[in-house]
Amino acid sequence: MSPPLISKAAARYTGAGGREHCSLCRHFSPRRGGRCARVLGDISPMGWCRLFSREMRGLVADASSFNGGAGGPALSLDFMTPGTLDPAITFTRASTATYFDAAGVMQTAATNTPRWDYDPVTLALRGMLIEEARTNVATNSRTASLWTKTDVVVTDNSTISPEGTANASLAVEGVAGTALLATNTPTITPSSTVSFSAFLKRGNNDFVRVLCTDNGTANGVNVWINLATGAVTSSVRGTATNVSASSVALPNGWFRVVATATLIGTSTICSIALNCAPSAGSAARVNNGQYYVFGGQIEAGASASSYIPTTGASAPRAADSCTMSTSPWLTDPLALSYVIEATQPMQGSPVAWVQFDDGTVNNRSVLSTNAGALNLAYFENVATVTTVTLSSVGNVVAGVPFKGGVSSTAGQHIYARDGVSSTPNTNAANPPVVTTLRIGKGTNPTTGSFYVRRVSYWSRALSVAELRTVTSP
Repeated sequence: MSPPLISKAAARYTGAGGREHCSLCRHFSPRRGGRCARVLGDISPMGWCRLFSREMRGLVADASSFNGGAGGPALSLDFMTPGTLDPAITFTRASTATYFDAAGVMQTAATNTPRWDYDPVTLALRGMLIEEARTNVATNSRTASLWTKTDVVVTDNSTISPEGTANASLAVEGVAGTALLATNTPTITPSSTVSFSAFLKRGNNDFVRVLCTDNGTANGVNVWINLATGAVTSSVRGTATNVSASSVALPNGWFRVVATATLIGTSTICSIALNCAPSAGSAARVNNGQYYVFGGQIEAGASASSYIPTTGASAPRAADSCTMSTSPWLTDPLALSYVIEATQPMQGSPVAWVQFDDGTVNNRSVLSTNAGALNLAYFENVATVTTVTLSSVGNVVAGVPFKGGVSSTAGQHIYARDGVSSTPNTNAANPPVVTTLRIGKGTNPTTGSFYVRRVSYWSRALSVAELRTVTSP
């Protein structure tokens, strides 16, 4: 019978194991997603605990395989140990920002402080949250009594919000056919793509209709959310395009409803309007319907980002920047192999996962996702006026961790995701000479939003077989 698993604390686990690290231990199995046969939770291959044992490690074939065969990674960064960053990393964010803690409660991180974000329902660690800069143009996000009201009575501070404080508002509607609660009408760029979001909780009625529009009712999206189940139904308003809608479950009956649309038109204002409906798809309203609301957010972009609190004016959240000098561990400028393990929270949003560059847009290697959720490895070397773009090997699925990697040397460039590799590109160009590793925000394209879990670099070109192995789930 196998011995029972113990906690990391009981095992005295650390994410930086020195010469004796988990990838050399008989209990560690990277092919099981970075798991240990003795210790609970995600384990870094570069970690260590008191149960470390080299005995019979040859029987665990995948432990050495994780290191790419002969010669392990020259750099192995683990972002699955909350509160701990490699001292060589420079992390900045010129504002506060929100995240969910290990208890599923929304918290606010201080300026220049990383965010280790947890799934608020399962309480599983998702990784370190990286986001681009966004601005919430919906004012008084926590104070719905200051929004525009038609036949609605709003009482602020009526119940516990996702922040764990009694600062969510109760909306009580009056006569059916007239009740409406709407955010202010902030200025936006005409014909832009906008993401609308709000936190909603059931009162005495299952369905709430959320109208996300420009110019009041002209173009946008209708969303009906069933606050008993979280099911979402939507329809297009006017000439809006790229319309989508979804909901995210949170503790204590809350849902975050998200709608996105490209608002085709000349209007420069937009709003979120709410009312109780008798059913999905219905334009009717409900007498004396009630619901709770918190955190209205309107932002430019093709997906919703983390909640940005506002009071009487719009509020920005600065971009997360996570960088590291490639000196001294990048020893061969003509061989560039790296792997990132990460999770994308929203399907289809553009993301720059990891980038190596020389501080400019002229020479870079980027692992990114375009708007269609295709995985791309992009190389540029201005010295030879050569650009190499590798074909997709499948979509990144929202909420599902993946491993993506690149191996690049003169005459061969390869990309792989979750053990499946692209056809090698045999362009004779060398990889670019680089000086900086960027996780997230690259010189081009912009960051997007994702959870980084691990990043590794090898000081040699990995073979196709090795790249498939180190990116296998």
